[in-house]
Amino acid sequence: MRLKDLSISTKLLLAFGTVLLFLTIITVLSWHRFSSVISVIDHADYSTHLNKIILEREIDHLKFVNKAGRFFTDDTLKSMQVETDDHQCALGKWLYGSERKDVENNIPALAGLLQKLEQPHARLHDSVKQINTLAGGQEKSAILPEAQKIFEGSTKSALVEVEGILREMIATVEADAAADHQQVDSFISSGRNLILFFAVLTFILGLIISFVISRSIAGSTRQLAAITDSLAKGNMTTRSTLNQDDEIGRLACSTNKLAVSLDNMCARVHCSSSTINGSAENLDKLSGTLFTAAETMSGSCNTVAAAAEQMNANMTAIAAAAEETSTNVSMVAAAAEEMTSTIAEIAHGSENARVIALQGVEEAGKASASVQELGDAARLIGRVTETINEIADQTNLLA
Repeated sequence: MRLKDLSISTKLLLAFGTVLLFLTIITVLSWHRFSSVISVIDHADYSTHLNKIILEREIDHLKFVNKAGRFFTDDTLKSMQVETDDHQCALGKWLYGSERKDVENNIPALAGLLQKLEQPHARLHDSVKQINTLAGGQEKSAILPEAQKIFEGSTKSALVEVEGILREMIATVEADAAADHQQVDSFISSGRNLILFFAVLTFILGLIISFVISRSIAGSTRQLAAITDSLAKGNMTTRSTLNQDDEIGRLACSTNKLAVSLDNMCARVHCSSSTINGSAENLDKLSGTLFTAAETMSGSCNTVAAAAEQMNANMTAIAAAAEETSTNVSMVAAAAEEMTSTIAEIAHGSENARVIALQGVEEAGKASASVQELGDAARLIGRVTETINEIADQTNLLA
């Protein structure tokens, strides 16, 4: 799995986990080094304490010899007032006690010296026991030469040998303590260098991981920001090329889907705009047609108006003819009345009546023609009205 396919939380967890891992390593190493230093320091303290004990045991035996030597200078002493059992003196209790095992476990180099110390230490106490045995059965003055010989020969030689071994033990302990101090210095130096190395390594790795993760996140977000800016400016063909499975990759995929949706929406809007433009053109053409039809209807209306005026004129003429007919009828009546007066006047009146009757017939024919024209005009008005209704229906349908 690639690093950029990991989620942001996993990347951050990986970065902090790596840093924490190295910090844990540093802590463990520090604790281990500190424990080692503490252990070595404890061992050095034990060596110092042991060195003090050995010095005390050496001083005890020097006091032991001095106290034993008072036997030769103090006439009141009948025997050497010292411990004759090599297991009961201070050195003997330490040499044959449980502390010896601790000494041998902590400083194995002393095991041979402790074993070597047993024999001269036993001879030292045996020589004192031998002198006390001599002093117990004889006068002190009688045994002094022999006791002096034993003391000078065995006691002091054993003491010298014991002191030599004790000093050798002290030197061994001091060497071990010096080695402990050197080891402490070495542990401290190496631990400091190791901790410093891991600290620097942790710092460098932290910087590298932080740089890689921040660059990955920042680069992806900058690309998405550029894509969204391009979409905001109207470039719907812009697409993200991020190929990763983290949150930013999913956001890039969603952005691409949004861009596709916006592009399709813009295409539909463009298509709708084209349709609207076509409809507008058709509406413009229809408006022209309606305008032409309106002009035609206006002409028809003018024709109807002219026909109406003509019909009005004809009706006026008919009324005038009717009035004239009435006048003629009155004249006929007058003529009939005057018929009795004279035949000539009757004949003349009949002739006039015939002429007037012919004129009335002509005027009646004209009135009938005018009425027929009026009916034709009414039918024409009906057709115009139907045409107007059809145009109105088409206009409503277009709307």
